[in-house]
Amino acid sequence: DAPEGEESFVGSGFIVLLNPNTKDDPLIVTNAHVVSDAKSVHIQVPANGQEMYPARVHIINHEWDLALLRLKNSTKLMADMGANGNSLTKMNLTCVASDAGSGSTYHSGAVAAGSKVHALGFPLGKDSLAETSGTLSGTEVIGQDVELQSDAPISPGNSGGPLCNAAGEVIGINSQIYSRSGGDRKSTRLNSSHLCNL
Repeated sequence: DAPEGEESFVGSGFIVLLNPNTKDDPLIVTNAHVVSDAKSVHIQVPANGQEMYPARVHIINHEWDLALLRLKNSTKLMADMGANGNSLTKMNLTCVASDAGSGSTYHSGAVAAGSKVHALGFPLGKDSLAETSGTLSGTEVIGQDVELQSDAPISPGNSGGPLCNAAGEVIGINSQIYSRSGGDRKSTRLNSSHLCNL
């Protein structure tokens, strides 16, 4: 909980194992706007109840609205999950990038306009994973960068959760930002290649 008088921000995220064959600590992916002004960061895995796991911001990129967090004690998280009979669901990360030198605007093996996608996350006030479905309505190529456009609805608190294709591969990161005036909210899907580049 945030100290009295200070604002608390909540978002979703997912764990990335850089090399499953090593003992490197896993990284947690979320949006930069979720943690950018935080004095302290804690990770909660609803399957483990109300336990909070201290973390620190490892890398942050405001341009891409991405942040990588590192747990201060990843051993405890994994031990708690094992004690509760839980395990992490493993999904492949697919980097979507424009195909230099060809007419392709996206990696056709990963995404295609009109293909089904699923947005995962934990909406505010919910302790269970929410999944919404939609289609990939299009892509926007900016230089060698590809931005994804999807109509899968997301709610406040879903920022930082993964966007997956029908094969269960993570192709993007969901982001939802409210305007400072408290009016309209903007939903975007960040391309997973940003994460690969980080």
